[in-house]
Amino acid sequence: QINEMGLYDIGLIILASLASALLAEAITWVLIYRTDDYKQLKGQLDKAQDKLDKAKEGPKKAVSASKQKSVQKQVDRIEESVKSLNQNLSMIKMKSTFAIAITMISFFGFMNSAYVIIIVFLNYVLHIYNLF
Repeated sequence: QINEMGLYDIGLIILASLASALLAEAITWVLIYRTDDYKQLKGQLDKAQDKLDKAKEGPKKAVSASKQKSVQKQVDRIEESVKSLNQNLSMIKMKSTFAIAITMISFFGFMNSAYVIIIVFLNYVLHIYNLF
């Protein structure tokens, strides 16, 4: 049986969870997705990935061994480029990850302290109630 106080707490927890998720997305958007560096790097990565896919498909006809080696070297170069772009993209996203981690730790610390106060208060009330 859930009383009115329990419903209020459940609603507050759901609201706090939604607020923290929205805050995390806002931080990510501000620090990453709206920046020109991210947009440029993402465009380069998409182009390189498309180029890699086309290079891996390779020629449809039978080709000589030297042509196959040439195509393989090109594929290897493009794979290195994609790997490098992914690494750069991860570095850009890292600052947002740290900001979100600090924000969430602070937020959940606040929520923890708020509910510890409620629990201590309820224990005090129950203790007094048991005295009578």
